Amino acid sequence: MDRLLVVRHEPNDTLGVARWAFEEEGLRLRILDAWAEERWPSPREFAGVVLMGGAMNVDQVDRHPYLGLERDLVRRAIDEDLPIIGVCLGAQLMARALGQPVVRAPIRRCGFFPVYPTEDALGDPVGAAFAPGDLEFHWNEDTFDLPSGATLLASGTDGAVEAYRLGARAWGIAFHPEVDRPELAGWIESAGDTLEPVWHRAPEDVKREADRLLPAHQERGRNLFRQLARSIRTVPIH
Repeated sequence: MDRLLVVRHEPNDTLGVARWAFEEEGLRLRILDAWAEERWPSPREFAGVVLMGGAMNVDQVDRHPYLGLERDLVRRAIDEDLPIIGVCLGAQLMARALGQPVVRAPIRRCGFFPVYPTEDALGDPVGAAFAPGDLEFHWNEDTFDLPSGATLLASGTDGAVEAYRLGARAWGIAFHPEVDRPELAGWIESAGDTLEPVWHRAPEDVKREADRLLPAHQERGRNLFRQLARSIRTVPIH
């Protein structure tokens, strides 16, 4: 089984370097647009599940009813020991499905911030992708504590959860290792006039920062998703 279910939450999500890495490793992607899907497939139809990012809060089920369906998908995948990867909103959805509240962070973050792998990250496909202090791209306003039973793989300067693993096959990544230059340009364009008043970043500053930091960031992201793809492919077929 080499099909991967990838859940998108916004039309401008290109999957960045993750798409390239997964396909290079021989995984066929079934893209599910959460806002448009009427019938959600069973996770057992796939080798693994990937939940991408989005601007909504995980508890806005009244505005985005699919978030409730997605939590059910997460719980089923975890109960069935199916590989699952959550990126930004995806990591928050996983935490929420595990009973961990997701709350507004003290400050909104848009830009590159350092992450610090823990000792438990050694040998893990996610944790091993980063060196202490690597600058990873963040665009988020919500945060959460480590879900019960999860292993912390990386934290931020402020101690925030940056990456975690549940068991051996479920990973949550609170930042955006997938983002590449075209995707970031689309996000900046979508933010429009809200970027400076809401996120306190001028578009030109974010672009200059990206010019300097994105090349190494993209290479780490490719390596990360390649390693995750290899981990998924080693899982026995159901």
